[in-house]
Amino acid sequence: MEKKILLVEDDILVLKFLTKVLEQHGYSIVATASDAVQVFSYLTSNEVDLILMDIQISGDLDGVETAKKIQEIKDIPIIYLTSSSDAETIERASQSGAYGYLPKPIDRHSLFSTIDLAIYKHSMEQLLKQKNAQLDMILSSTQDIVWSADLENNTMPYINAVAAKIYGQSTEPLEKDLNYWKNIVHPDDHDKIRIIFYKSENTQIDYRIIRPNGETRWLSDHISFRHNSLGKLVGVDGIARDITEQKKIQDELLLHNKALDTTLDAVCIGNMTGKITYGNAALSKLFGFRENDTQVLEQHRFMFIDNTVEDNISEHINCNENWATQTQIFNRQGDSIPILLKVSIIYNQKNEKVGFMRTYNDLREQMKIQQFIRDKEIAEHTAALKQQFLANMSHEIRTPMNGIIGLTDFLLKGNLECEQREQLTIIKQSADYLLTLLNDILDLSKLEAGKTILYPEIAATDRIFAQLKGMFGHLADRKGLKLQFKLGENLPSHVMADAKRVMQIFANLLSNAIKFTEKGSVSISLENYFSKDDRLWLKAEVRDTGIGIKADNIESLFQNFTQLDDSLSRKHEGTGLGLAIVRELVELMEGQITVESELGKGSCFKFFFKVELVPQAAIISHNSEAQNNKMPQLAEGIRVLLVEDNSVNQKVASLWLEAEGCIVRIANNGQEALDIFEENLFDIILMDIQMPIMDGITATQILKKRYQNLPPIIAVSANALDGDKERYIAQGLDDYLAKPVQSHNFLGLIDKWFKNENFKPENTTNKPVIDEAKSWKTAPIFNPNALAFALKSPQKIMTLEMLYESLETDLTTLISNSLLAEQTHDSEQWQREIHTIKGLCGTMGASRLHELCKLIDKHLKAKETPSASLLQQHLEEQYQFLMLEFRKFIENEKAQP
Repeated sequence: MEKKILLVEDDILVLKFLTKVLEQHGYSIVATASDAVQVFSYLTSNEVDLILMDIQISGDLDGVETAKKIQEIKDIPIIYLTSSSDAETIERASQSGAYGYLPKPIDRHSLFSTIDLAIYKHSMEQLLKQKNAQLDMILSSTQDIVWSADLENNTMPYINAVAAKIYGQSTEPLEKDLNYWKNIVHPDDHDKIRIIFYKSENTQIDYRIIRPNGETRWLSDHISFRHNSLGKLVGVDGIARDITEQKKIQDELLLHNKALDTTLDAVCIGNMTGKITYGNAALSKLFGFRENDTQVLEQHRFMFIDNTVEDNISEHINCNENWATQTQIFNRQGDSIPILLKVSIIYNQKNEKVGFMRTYNDLREQMKIQQFIRDKEIAEHTAALKQQFLANMSHEIRTPMNGIIGLTDFLLKGNLECEQREQLTIIKQSADYLLTLLNDILDLSKLEAGKTILYPEIAATDRIFAQLKGMFGHLADRKGLKLQFKLGENLPSHVMADAKRVMQIFANLLSNAIKFTEKGSVSISLENYFSKDDRLWLKAEVRDTGIGIKADNIESLFQNFTQLDDSLSRKHEGTGLGLAIVRELVELMEGQITVESELGKGSCFKFFFKVELVPQAAIISHNSEAQNNKMPQLAEGIRVLLVEDNSVNQKVASLWLEAEGCIVRIANNGQEALDIFEENLFDIILMDIQMPIMDGITATQILKKRYQNLPPIIAVSANALDGDKERYIAQGLDDYLAKPVQSHNFLGLIDKWFKNENFKPENTTNKPVIDEAKSWKTAPIFNPNALAFALKSPQKIMTLEMLYESLETDLTTLISNSLLAEQTHDSEQWQREIHTIKGLCGTMGASRLHELCKLIDKHLKAKETPSASLLQQHLEEQYQFLMLEFRKFIENEKAQP
């Protein structure tokens, strides 16, 4: 096919020459032009295969500029013709993309060869573009990133469109500057890629990229390095695939395997042929073979597991059933191990059975724990029985002792003959010893059970010694012993500590020191030991010149019920509990006790214990309060309601109180107290706890609901275990005294409350609180206006009858359920039933029952069960009244014309 050539030449002679020569050689000269205007005019509607263009043509544009304009709109090979040979012209021509350069005068051979070469080169370029377009189409349709980097120019000449989709951003910056990869690749993977490029070895690498939205994705890149003929690295090519999802699956599998390997349960996995393909470390340990040695288990598993169990496993797998059983296995050493065996079927994505998983839960530790729990429950039950026994014993012993000690104290205050006073003193001492014994037993029981709580208060250190001197001075004097007290120079005047327990420690040690010392002295010292922040440890010593202790007896000195002389002829009495209690109390105060002793020369007990420092302002306030609380004489005429069922205790308390000028009224139980209080005014109530008919707690709670400005109600009980006082106060009582009650404690507590501004006699009253317990009674039993919708019905009577039957059925069930919930102490269910009754009654116009349920509901929400129970008693009665009123209303409606 003839090639069509456009000649651009303003020299007529050259133009004619070229036309003639080219046509003779078989080329077709389709047009000629002398300037750029003619060229563009022709090309607008015609196509040519080649342009021969003189560089120096007529017009505004020379040949080079015209060629550039042509290349912007058409892909046509251009060969320049020129008579100029200057360097600038040649440079311009070469940079314009020309396919050839022919100097004038033109050589025929050069002309033909240059034209043929240009046409061939252009056709090859066209073919290459076509192939590249096809390749690009293929690469663009793949899911992988295909890229090629030019390391000499630091660019990326090629990267397919998939990259932008995976990167989540344009690849144009990367194409222009290869260093832009740092903005795409995760920073933690930069060094990994640098090492790959440094080694320049073809490889595969997994790395992360970060998309502009912060999302991280994983790529797997197969990288190839290109070198030139001299071995220089000039380029890199790669194919990268997004493996994010694959990584997730791998991570999940890794986590799954890791979980199986780290789980405490033994796990193995097998296929549908029954062959075990995996066993974790716990499985190896359980059966006693090498880790991951599943072959051993596969070959010998029938030696480890009963054949019947294996048959059951196969049967359940065949029936598509997961299965679990408690059985036993034998490890390699032949030991029997109790296990819980679980078998689960494994399915693939097509829901086809592909295998099974067995889990062996080793039950040995669990069985130990269960046995421990059983033993612990038995021990706790035994301890609870012990505590209950001690509580009952305490209550039963303290009740008669209250009469003995009380009446003895009262008689000792009277005018007695010497012999009578001596006899009563013996009774008093015996009773006091019995009470000490009882208190020691209870104290030790509480300490061993960990139920003793310290109650810190501001205590004057010199006051502790003053009290000890008052308690034991006469005993030391009677034996002719010198009793010495020494307070350290830097000892604070006041500390925060449980003064009662501190006194108990000192009293036990001092009592023993005096008891076992016949001559010489007993000394007590107290000084600073060390401090930390606001806490201070005090060091105390109790030293005597008594009989001393054998070295081999010291170790057992602080054990329960231990007496160094347990012979029948022993000189000194005692329970052997005192020092055991001392040690427990010292340790409770974060301290320690030790003893040094030499037989025949005496003993020294040393201990330290923790206290807290007291700010000066608190000390001043404490001293002021103590000054104001000095006991005055009780005023004449204080009205006391004594609620007590025991006649002896009634007599003792009455004697004490009346001797002080109090007016006493006795109630034998809680119900009697309620009746008496309703008709009389009192200034203080002394309330026993355990009484027939109604106990003291219930009576107190009812009083506090019924009345305002009540006098203080003091619990007086033979229950004296740790926590009893707090429990009674939490249940509504104002204070507490344990039986047997000493007269000074009794009168001191009355005085304490009598001085309280809130409990002046003129402030107390038995005026009822706004009696919400009776306010509901003012509401109408039945309000027919609530049934207006029924009264407007064409079938009025039938509708009312249906409502009546429905209400009767529902209320009967709900009230029955609420009574059952009350009896079983199920407060939540009780409240639900009452709430439902309230709503139903409100809808049906049962106003009185509605108001009653509102009050019950209110008390249940406030956890005021006794008050709710009092109101609950009216529920059935008001239900009957309601149904009578409703029936009367229906009958009246029937009688209407």
